[in-house]
Amino acid sequence: MDSINDKRKVYHMKDLKKRKVAEHNDLITSVANMDKTSLKMFELAVSCIDTKNPPENNTVYLSKKELFTFMKVTSSNKYTRFSEAVKKMQKQAFFEIREWDQDKDKFEMTSIVPIPYANWNNYNDVVTIRFDQAILPYLINMKTNFTQYLISDLSELDNKYAIILYRWFSMNYRIYKNCVEENRSKEQKNFYKNPTISIEKLRNMTNTIGIYGRTDNFLKKVIEVPLEQINKHTHMSVEFDKLTKGRMISGIQFFIEEKQMNKINEDGNAEEKSSNNDQNEDDLFTKAMQSNFTPLLFQNNLIQTEDMQNKEMLEKLIQEVYPLYDELEGLRKGAAKANIEYVAKNRSKENKTYIVEYLKKSAESYIETLKKRKEEQAMKPKKENYSRKKPIRKESIPD
Repeated sequence: MDSINDKRKVYHMKDLKKRKVAEHNDLITSVANMDKTSLKMFELAVSCIDTKNPPENNTVYLSKKELFTFMKVTSSNKYTRFSEAVKKMQKQAFFEIREWDQDKDKFEMTSIVPIPYANWNNYNDVVTIRFDQAILPYLINMKTNFTQYLISDLSELDNKYAIILYRWFSMNYRIYKNCVEENRSKEQKNFYKNPTISIEKLRNMTNTIGIYGRTDNFLKKVIEVPLEQINKHTHMSVEFDKLTKGRMISGIQFFIEEKQMNKINEDGNAEEKSSNNDQNEDDLFTKAMQSNFTPLLFQNNLIQTEDMQNKEMLEKLIQEVYPLYDELEGLRKGAAKANIEYVAKNRSKENKTYIVEYLKKSAESYIETLKKRKEEQAMKPKKENYSRKKPIRKESIPD
């Protein structure tokens, strides 16, 4: 037994603050059909993986003391609860991963039970966890499209949606930091620092399709309560705003900040926080999101979220199209909205590539139409108000 235990790398609480979880972005955006206990247990097990030295036989070893402390389990029946959690994770929990082929506009779905094997006993502190072979590529192939975050941030989160959102925020913020390091455009930085997501995708990611039917109830359960925990217990500070389509809430935009002055780099060492000057600059992305016309274009499916990364498109919208919409509003209130809805209804799919030019020409044409109507109205002769007055009878002068 001792020779076997010598080969086991059992992690203890002293390592927990420095340990990180590394996962592929496809796994982070997947549907996690788990409760909070199963999800936290999975995340803790993943934090034990050394990506540079993958575990032998896909197996890692946890400390029971660490696991119970991490899960905030202090009751006398903790072993029973742990056993039930493992059984539930193996029988019911799975990740549903969707991998897109953007060029062909096709996707492939994969359903994976992440931990099919777990072993423990009543005479030592070791818990043996073995990952399914299918999940390993999302946990050890970390060359591109992966995210790292501190496992200690998840310790205080006792809400499933808080864990799911925290992972998604971490993914977007990591991409944002990469954009800063690579000196990418400001709109790309802001796109990931202030990410947007449709209600449909948010429901899919949080596995809430068909539940929390009322929008206000959904927002409270899936966004407001989780954000309270994230803002209180993690190094992130996140706010949100609603994106509307007519009277309906069509999506959510989040605004992510880091609370700590010092951050932990890839080697676990502290580094100074990068400057937030980018946030205060009046860049194209901010201008586009502040305009009342951007939500209208989103609501009518004339632009998509990914279009906000396109610097050329943003420049043309702000400099060439939005001024035309302002002119339309000056000619007639609501004319810009009417023009956008007209374009959405009548444009062909082939015009997607040239949508900005299409919007511009349509707005210019509508401006000319409204101006002609105004001129015609001005040239029409005014109708005189003929009032039929009774003739005044002059009294006859007596002879």
